Amino acid sequence: MTHSTLNKIDMLIIPAIDIREKKVVRLWQGDFDKATVYADNPLEMAVFWQEEGARFLHLVDLDGALDGRPQNLDTIKDISSSLNIPVQAGGGLREEKDIADLLASGVRRVVLGTRACEDRDWVKNLVNRFPEKIVISLDIKDGFLVSRGWQTKTSIRPEDFTRDMKEAGVELFIITDVSRDGTMFGSDTGYISDFLSSVPVKLIIAGGIGSLEDIEKLKTLEAKGLSGVIVGRALYEKKFTLKEAMKIANQK
Repeated sequence: MTHSTLNKIDMLIIPAIDIREKKVVRLWQGDFDKATVYADNPLEMAVFWQEEGARFLHLVDLDGALDGRPQNLDTIKDISSSLNIPVQAGGGLREEKDIADLLASGVRRVVLGTRACEDRDWVKNLVNRFPEKIVISLDIKDGFLVSRGWQTKTSIRPEDFTRDMKEAGVELFIITDVSRDGTMFGSDTGYISDFLSSVPVKLIIAGGIGSLEDIEKLKTLEAKGLSGVIVGRALYEKKFTLKEAMKIANQK
């Protein structure tokens, strides 16, 4: 599947595989002490989602995000090389060599957060070296970005940061409301709509998706630039199936 083909696909429903201690888990509001284990084998889970019809997967190295350097690169590489669908991966990616390593292994896109907040020139250089491969994660809590595995609150407003990253050449962003992540309380559609009006970008949303109604509400923002929805706990707890969510996402 080529990048140009992906651009023609309707709003993507992207299953999340968050990896901690070699298992598939979900956190509650970003709290590492509140992790639920859903599977013992991330690769088997990735294959399952591919068989269910997923067109893209979102992989997170939670150990890496917390430690500040990747801890599950081999697992991510195994998943990427074993699937016929593309994956994006993030968590602790703060060195160019690790990013280059993942991309060389077949990972389609890398997701950057902490170092992007701290070193914007670094991001610009990466975008120049790896065009269309760099995704910026906007992890938000109480109106500001958080970093370092969601443990550190910054004074950076997401709209200002997004404008800077857009000027640096970044084309795709993932926005996560940390206070909603893993809760299935629903996403703040109004905030996302206002955000896209303020900063027109291509955006994927994560955090809080709990029902098909949430998917329907987000589908209305597709025309404003919402190109994907990352879903975790709701899929693992069978609140709806991937096929049901994709049917809504693909409606004209």
